[in-house]
Amino acid sequence: EAARCLGCKLCEQACPAHLQIYEYIHAVAEDLPEKSLKKIFEDNPIPSICGRICMKHCEDACSLSIRGDALAIRWLKRFVADTIDDYKKALELSPGKSTGKKIAVIGAGPSGLSLAYFLRLKGHEVFVFDELPGGGGTLRTGPPTYRLPLDSIDKDVNYIKSLGATFKFNTKVGKDIKFDKLLKDYDAVFIGIG
Repeated sequence: EAARCLGCKLCEQACPAHLQIYEYIHAVAEDLPEKSLKKIFEDNPIPSICGRICMKHCEDACSLSIRGDALAIRWLKRFVADTIDDYKKALELSPGKSTGKKIAVIGAGPSGLSLAYFLRLKGHEVFVFDELPGGGGTLRTGPPTYRLPLDSIDKDVNYIKSLGATFKFNTKVGKDIKFDKLLKDYDAVFIGIG
């Protein structure tokens, strides 16, 4: 499937996250899943989730669809995420030198997870608070599990956790921990509650 790509990059212009789609598709075509995963993670730290439920605007823009089926871009992202069992080993990333800054992230949905990932790579301490028992936010409770299995969500969350992000699940900000305390105890607070 990946070999069908024409390299026109119309998909990248249509992608709301402006992912480097051509590069990761090209790596799949070369049978280099780890290289593909590294390219995906430059912009998207939740490929197991997105490979199942993104809106695939990229496929709508695919030039192949003019005369047939669009390239299965979302499916290829999912293929890469599912092919590699251990993100940490494949990506070989580690947090940057500690900045001494503590960041509170309210909400473990896509924005909170993404922010936690990128902040950890910059060396900040990150604490993610969510009232649900696991990460994903509404993605954990909204889509049916046959469409988005909890294991897929947990794979992405656990990788971010392996980089040193601290997750405080079953914790409702405003009830279990006061917002004023977050403002006092952390250098910055991000609210990503959907």
